[in-house]
Amino acid sequence: MRRGAGAAGANAATAEEIDQDVYGDSGDEENDAEREMIRESVSYQEDEMGSRSGQTSSLNPKKMSGTALAKAFLPSVSDVKQCLVYTDLAIKMQLIMFDLSSSVWWSSLAELLIWFPFSFFVFCVDPERMAFIWMFIPHLVRAAIGLIIIKKMPTSHEMVSKISIPPNEKIPFNKVSKFVVTAARDSALEFQLKAGKLLLVYAILTLFALLCDLIVVFIGVAGINNDSGAFSTVFIYLLGVVYFLIAFYFIGWAVAVRQRLPVYAQA
Repeated sequence: MRRGAGAAGANAATAEEIDQDVYGDSGDEENDAEREMIRESVSYQEDEMGSRSGQTSSLNPKKMSGTALAKAFLPSVSDVKQCLVYTDLAIKMQLIMFDLSSSVWWSSLAELLIWFPFSFFVFCVDPERMAFIWMFIPHLVRAAIGLIIIKKMPTSHEMVSKISIPPNEKIPFNKVSKFVVTAARDSALEFQLKAGKLLLVYAILTLFALLCDLIVVFIGVAGINNDSGAFSTVFIYLLGVVYFLIAFYFIGWAVAVRQRLPVYAQA
C-alpha cells in the first residue's frame, strides 16, 4: 500500500512538473487540453513502468517523466519504417512523372518536326517515290495526343495540395500516412478520368505506328537495289528506321519503369 501510494504521488508530481515545464499556466483552452493529454500519456507510461519493475517509488521522477514523454510522443520504429516506404515510393513516382512528360514531349516534338517541314519538302521534290510518307501519319496523331496528355498530367505541387489535413486537429504521426495515400489516390483517379482514354489511344497508336514503320522499312530495303530514285528510296528507309526507334522507345521505357516499382505499385 505504501509503495502504491508513493508511486501515485510520484506520478502526480511528475505530471505537475511537466505542466509547468512545457506550457506553464497560460490559461489558454487549447494548451490546457494538450497539457491534459500529455499528463494522461505520462501517467500511463509511468504506471506501466512501475507495474513491470515494481520499483516506481525508488526511480527518479524527472528521469521517468522524460522517458515516458519520449515514448508517448516519438513515433515507433514501424511508423518510421512505413514513412520511409511512402517517401521512397513518392520519390519514384515523381521521377516517373518527370520521365513520362519529358519522353512524351521530346518524342512528340521529334515526330512533328521530322515529318514537317523536312520530310514533306522531300515529298514535294519526288512525290512518286515518296508516297509512303503518308504511312507515318499515325506518328503525327500520336504526337498530338501526347501533347494533350502532358497538359492534363498533374504536377507534384498539385498532388501535395490535395493532402487535406485539418489544421486545428491533433493527428498522431502514424495517421498522417492515410492522408497522404488518400491524396495520391485522388490525384491518380483524377488523372485517369482526364487522360486515361488518351493514354490507351496513345499506346494503341504506338503499336500501329510500329507496324507501319516496319512495312516502310521492308519496302525501303526491297527498293535499295533500284538505281532510279535512289535518294528517295534510302531516305524513306531511314525515315522508317527513325520513326520505329521513336515509337519503340516508349515501349521500352514503360517496361523499364514497371520493373523499378515495387510489386504492389506495378499495376
